[in-house]
Amino acid sequence: MKNETLENIYLTYYHEVYLYTLSLCGNVHMAEDLTSETFYKALLSLEGQRQNVKFWLFKVSRNLFYDRLRKDARLVPERTDKPPLSGSSDIVWEQMLKGEEARELYRAVLGLPPRYREAIFMFYFLNYNIKEIAALTGQKPGAVKTALCRARKQLKISLKEEMYDI
Repeated sequence: MKNETLENIYLTYYHEVYLYTLSLCGNVHMAEDLTSETFYKALLSLEGQRQNVKFWLFKVSRNLFYDRLRKDARLVPERTDKPPLSGSSDIVWEQMLKGEEARELYRAVLGLPPRYREAIFMFYFLNYNIKEIAALTGQKPGAVKTALCRARKQLKISLKEEMYDI
């Protein structure tokens, strides 16, 4: 692969791959590592592949994330009522998401179980359709629809609770 091609792929997709891995793991440092590993694999393996580069990068980053979880069970993201992001990642997201409503919604999405969070993120933030999400995650389209439906219900409940907490 030519250096210019890899550089164009990196500049085009870095931000989206980083946000996707951050949504999976909830840890800035791990997301940076996974994103770097994804583009390293692209350097080694993407020779001649021109179609669906973005899809391939997302699949690689997802597989790397789950490989890392299998290698080290203590890295499994824990389900908490608070968003899993902390420290400097809050600053990144605060700068990216303008307005209090967007921040509340994003924090509610981060409070979802990983499977639901991934489906919501891919559907709404990355604009993937049901079939693309199913292909990327290895699920059936019906399972993706169910995950999205359940995630929306949980978000609705979570956002109502936050509104009453004020």
